[in-house]
Amino acid sequence: MTQKSKSFNLLLRTSFFKNELYSISCDAEKILFKGTEEGNEGFALSLNNIDSVYIYGNPPKEIEIRMKDKVIIGSFKSTKTSSQATSILKKILREKLFQIDH
Repeated sequence: MTQKSKSFNLLLRTSFFKNELYSISCDAEKILFKGTEEGNEGFALSLNNIDSVYIYGNPPKEIEIRMKDKVIIGSFKSTKTSSQATSILKKILREKLFQIDH
């Protein structure tokens, strides 16, 4: 039986003053980032390459995905999206996910 993919939207910080909307899909092996705007290239992160993920705020507002060679920073567009994302990420990342209320 195939694992059902889960998805949510996330605004990724692509430069100091620019955020771009991505559709995020998760399964048991990877997180896939698909650009929703023309010209945005998608990419995938293997769960094995992710060191940790921090979700900040209550309700969650920002996310930080840490790997050995880079950090990806994003923000949630709504409380509904952040709650959905947190639930999905808890299931696939387990001990790599940290929530920090501030």
